[in-house]
Amino acid sequence: MILRTLLCGLVIGLGSGVVPAQATTSAVAADHTPPAYDVVSIKVNPAGIGPWGFDLSEAKFSAKNISVMTLLAEAYDLNPEMISGVTGAVRSARFDVEAKVLDVDPGSLKKMSDDTRREMVRRFLEERFALKAHKETRNLPVYDLEVSRGGLKARASTPADGRGLDRSDRELKGHGVPMSILARALREVVKRNVIDKTGLADAGYELNLRWTPEALLETDAESGPSIFTAMQEQLGLKLVPAKGPVEALVVDHVEMPTEN
Repeated sequence: MILRTLLCGLVIGLGSGVVPAQATTSAVAADHTPPAYDVVSIKVNPAGIGPWGFDLSEAKFSAKNISVMTLLAEAYDLNPEMISGVTGAVRSARFDVEAKVLDVDPGSLKKMSDDTRREMVRRFLEERFALKAHKETRNLPVYDLEVSRGGLKARASTPADGRGLDRSDRELKGHGVPMSILARALREVVKRNVIDKTGLADAGYELNLRWTPEALLETDAESGPSIFTAMQEQLGLKLVPAKGPVEALVVDHVEMPTEN
């Protein structure tokens, strides 16, 4: 499962130390054609409010009420805060996406890497959203995701649990979620890149996390814990401030897709 979120000009408000841009329209080399979903349905979600989520199986990518910023973050494995250039209707719209692979050997699909799956998402973004973008690298504050001193509290998943992740502004639930995916999901919550340093990258876990958004901690008399406290109390994990290289994505062009 891969989780987790482009425009013209420079990235604004991300600090100094820009490394020369990687001048490609995507992370895929020009002489390489990434695998593609055989069927891709994209529809505007008319409500556009409330929880969002997506699910990824070997043959399918399914997303509900998802923004193009989140799709870009997922496709490029980036924090949405590191993406610039998306404005107007395409930024504010929410989409329901169903993408499927047909008639492919199940064994081959199970061996597919997360990087390859992200290539597949990038491909339908390029084809359906007319996406063109390039990357820059900056040295910025990050958080390292580590196991707390008291030990991990999240339960390891079994195949029967399935795989999936849903997140609202104060709750995250997941089945079969690797720590690397949790780190990506946390990026939008803490507004900073999160690096998986747990050493648990190959396993999936059951996650049930509730917190109070930072903006409400001082105004909500019945507020629960902050994301940092909730991580330690509920999952046995901690977010440790650090600094490191962070990729930023600059979108040169993106537009509303044709629905189907």
